[in-house]
Amino acid sequence: MSRGATRRTGIAAWRAEESRT
Repeated sequence: MSRGATRRTGIAAWRAEESRT
């Protein structure tokens, strides 16, 4: 598991929620 992968997934979900708000 790479730290970048976890950061990318977290950002993707965080960005999706911010876009929906």
